[in-house]
Amino acid sequence: MNLNLLKLISSQQVTFLKDVNKTININNHGEYKYFKIPLMDIKTIFSFIDSLDNEKLYIVIPFISYACKLDDPRLILSRQFLITKYSNELIISDYLNSKLDDAIIDFGMSLTNYYLIFKYKSVKFDFSNKMKLN
Repeated sequence: MNLNLLKLISSQQVTFLKDVNKTININNHGEYKYFKIPLMDIKTIFSFIDSLDNEKLYIVIPFISYACKLDDPRLILSRQFLITKYSNELIISDYLNSKLDDAIIDFGMSLTNYYLIFKYKSVKFDFSNKMKLN
C-alpha cells in the first residue's frame, strides 16, 4: 500500500469508513481480532497503534465493556474508522473520549471500571473497479 496514503489515515482527524470514496472498494475479508484497553488508557492506545504493521490499513470498531468479556453486552462508541501505524493516537483518543462522554450523558451511565475494546482487522483498498472516464 502507498506509504503516503497510509500516513494520511486518521492523522489530522478520524477517517471513517463511510467517508471513503464510493468508487474504491474495501476488501475486508479475514477475521477480526480484539485489543483490550483498560479505562481508555492513552499509553495502551499508543501501544496498539505502534504494534500495527507499517504497510497495512486497518478497520476498527471501538466499544466499551464492563467485564471485558466479548459475550457480554457492550456499547459501540462510534462508526467504523480506519487506522494505520502512522495514525495520531491523540486524535483517536480525544475522539473516543468525546464519544464516551456523549454515551455517559445519553444513557445516564456511571463508569468507574471499564474496558475500551478495539475490534479490528486488516483491510485493503481495491482500485480495480475505478470508474472509467469516457
